[in-house]
Amino acid sequence: MALDESDIAAIEFVTENLASASASKTTPLAKLVADDIYGLREQAALLHNRLAMFRAGRTVIA
Repeated sequence: MALDESDIAAIEFVTENLASASASKTTPLAKLVADDIYGLREQAALLHNRLAMFRAGRTVIA
């Protein structure tokens, strides 16, 4: 099962709003997972691009 953009957005929402009066990328949890969220977005974009190329009939090189 792959994560899509809405899954990542939901994770970000929780990390930015948990125990906080307003959303912030500086909450302790948001800071803790910031690098992982960035990595997830990069991996998801790569996967979606590879799938699009495959569906278009192009050769996918690993």
